Amino acid sequence: MIKNSSASALTWLTAILLCLGLLMMSPTGSFAVFVLAALFAVAPALFGKKKVRIIAIIFLLAAIILAANQYPEFQKERARFSKRGKITQTQPLGTHGYYYNKSSNYYQQRPDFST
Repeated sequence: MIKNSSASALTWLTAILLCLGLLMMSPTGSFAVFVLAALFAVAPALFGKKKVRIIAIIFLLAAIILAANQYPEFQKERARFSKRGKITQTQPLGTHGYYYNKSSNYYQQRPDFST
């Protein structure tokens, strides 16, 4: 058993995080906040006293359901971000400028003209 005040504080923090996650526009941010809320709800759900334990279990289930509901949108946003991150800056041979290389043969061996 943990102190009732500690369990109550973690339960309140879980409630605040759930509200914050519902207000977020970013799927990645809200998913992360829902997972964090679930993590904070575990301790009072397992070790809290009766009233706090029941409320913490309700918040834990809500956090898990909301995180599971947000997961497909999180995956879509992560895929878009990953696709955008694959565009890398490279320096073409013989120039001093930079351009965005979108080709897949970026990693091929280039000849060395420095001598």
